[in-house]
Amino acid sequence: MDNVTHSLVGYALGESVYRMRKREGRPPLFHAGLWFTSWVANNAPDLDYLYYHLLQGDRLDVLLNHRGFTHTFIAAIPQVIVALFPMWLLSRFAKIKFDRYEWGCLFFVAVLGTAVHIGLDSLNSYGVHPFWPWSNKWFYSDLVFIVER
Repeated sequence: MDNVTHSLVGYALGESVYRMRKREGRPPLFHAGLWFTSWVANNAPDLDYLYYHLLQGDRLDVLLNHRGFTHTFIAAIPQVIVALFPMWLLSRFAKIKFDRYEWGCLFFVAVLGTAVHIGLDSLNSYGVHPFWPWSNKWFYSDLVFIVER
């Protein structure tokens, strides 16, 4: 999947969680925070593009290594932290207080976003190997046609 698709799915997930958990008295930034956290989480596994471009890898290196370790469930743990970090900074320095329930919603969206990204990327013929390092088995299907750039 491309990052536009992952971003749209992220916005949809954030909006869905907001509408299911909408209550009076929530900080106005909570809605935008769900969107932003979900957007970051849904795009975080593709940070390997940045990694290989920084190492001056050519297109073949990027293509061969894309959907490597960043598309595993073990790498989802630091990616959830990366997705939540901007909201933590905002709550700390902008003095916007989120209660435990709101942090739980943000955490849920971050975990769900990374898992959905991995799941969506398994729908094409390229696939993912989400259980690495325990299993190197690739999961893939031919439901979505892609052209890698």
